[in-house]
Amino acid sequence: MPNAPIPGTAEVSATTLSLPTMSAEDRWTVWTAQATQAGARSSLSIGLPLHEKISGALNVYATEPQAFDDDVIVLGETFAGYAAVALAILTQLSQNTNRKLREVAEALVASADPGNQP
Repeated sequence: MPNAPIPGTAEVSATTLSLPTMSAEDRWTVWTAQATQAGARSSLSIGLPLHEKISGALNVYATEPQAFDDDVIVLGETFAGYAAVALAILTQLSQNTNRKLREVAEALVASADPGNQP
């Protein structure tokens, strides 16, 4: 399956997109043909909003058509909400860690500079 996002999918619109029967989908014929060839018969994509921005999507594929009923979709949307929170936390931690690493690196460089010695 292609790595490029399909125009109008969950990661673009921050919504849920269910394709109950891949072979009946006519909006993205090349992508659905590739997905079907890879064994996917239905798919569920749920956007992951992150601070009013889109960070990606949870994409789930099934080998059976009509695999995702309303209960599964609600469960997926709930899980996606938790995943979005986890991504937000990881992003913040990563930014904080990178900032601290830069500060330490700058301090090490400054301490190694003979011109900075008393």
